[in-house]
Parts: sequence; C-alpha cells; structure tokens
Amino acid sequence: MLNKEILFAGVILAVFGVCGASSLPASAKSDAKQASSAVRSINSSVAAGRNQQQTPYVVELLPGHGVNLSFIPTGETVTKVWLDNPSFVTLDVDGCLQGLGRECKQEGAQVLHLRRIRQLNIKGLPKTNSSLLTIVTNGTAGRRVYLFRVVAANSEKVGNTAHTVEVLPDNVAPNAVSPLVTDTQVDISQVRLGLMVALDRRLITKDSVLWNRIINFLRRERSGESIPQAAQNSGISMQLLTKLQELGTNATPNVESLTNE
Repeated sequence: MLNKEILFAGVILAVFGVCGASSLPASAKSDAKQASSAVRSINSSVAAGRNQQQTPYVVELLPGHGVNLSFIPTGETVTKVWLDNPSFVTLDVDGCLQGLGRECKQEGAQVLHLRRIRQLNIKGLPKTNSSLLTIVTNGTAGRRVYLFRVVAANSEKVGNTAHTVEVLPDNVAPNAVSPLVTDTQVDISQVRLGLMVALDRRLITKDSVLWNRIINFLRRERSGESIPQAAQNSGISMQLLTKLQELGTNATPNVESLTNE
C-alpha cells in the first residue's frame, strides 16, 4: 500500500543525500562537522548484513542518552521489531507497532528510539550488557531484515557516540552532508501545490503515513510554528519540503485545493 509513497520519499532523499559539504559556506561546514560526529550513517546492505563489513552493526547507549535509528532515508516502513534483552534498554517508535504495549489503528514506523535504563533483574534472562535488535521493514524492494547489536557503553565515551543512526539507500554515500535549507528558502504555497502534484501523479496517497506527516506540518506552520520546527515535529525533512516546492514551481496541477485540509 505504501510502495508509491516509499518510492517518492526514497527518491527525494537519495537526490539530496548525495550532495557534499563542498557546496556549503564556511559557517555551515563548521556546523555540519560538529553534527557529523553525532549522526552516523550506514548503507542498507551493511545494516542487513549483505556484505563483508561488521555485522550486526553496533549501537552504543550511554547512561542518560538515547539513540535514534532512522529509516526515513530509505523510505522503508518498519513493521516489526524484536529486542532480545530489554533489561537495560527501552524501545519506542514514531508510529505504532503491535507488541509495544499499545493497540494500533495503523501500523508502521520509520524511526526507532532506544533509551538506556538502569539494569533490571528479569527472571530467566541472563545479565548481559548487550542485546540483539531485529527490525523487519517493508519497501519498494520488498521485505528486509536488519540486525543491530545494542550495547551499554561507558560514560567516558560522551561526545563520541552517535545520537542518530541513519540507514541510507545503497546508492547514497554514508555520512554525505545535504545542503542546509532555511525557512526563508521555503515557499509554503509552492509546497502545497507540490503536494497536489505528487498526489495527482500518484507519488503519494491520502491514506499514507507520509501524507499525514505533511498535512500535520502544514497545520503546525499555519498555527504559528517556524517551518524547521514544524517539520521536525511532524517527522519530515527540509529536503522533502524543497522537493515539494520544486514540484509546485514546475507544474500547475488541476487538482483539488488543500484549503480545507
């Protein structure tokens, strides 16, 4: 059901993910360099264990710190997760998944949040400082299984451990830095038109997770939130808004208005 939406998001992020830091001004390069140590990226083939690199990929959790695992760049939707050792880590998602203590009207997620907690004594579970995390996703290439090894890291590593691990399409170089986009570069009216173009071309559907996130962004922006803040709170990227703006600028869709959304 989400194939066209996933393809749309994947293409957008692949286009903007390959841009390097050489196109940034000096101040932006400095900011990107500081952020690069906190955001790690790996290709999907690495996370899925389809090459000779270390597998499973290790995710380090520090006391008082969480780590996000993001599948937004690949456009895949997480459909199932297994955490083998929940004695020192909690798991939450940006959507809803059965088995995480809640009932779901619409299952699916793209970002997982792991948080270190004080070690619990769980009957029948050996005390270890690591756990295997298995993630099942669904995307344009079908279903995939990803494996991560979650470990309790030493507090001395503060500043050297990532707060976000992004899974990238295999055609995007890891740790590539996208051009910085500010709210002054975003024309909301063109974003709205672009969304209608995407809908008209069947790149997105109204029953999709991505559609709901974009609509939520538009509502937040209209209520007074800044564009970057509204985008972050809605779980979409500034690069996605730029792509929608381009669609709106380059085409005039003969479709329904978003006025009543």
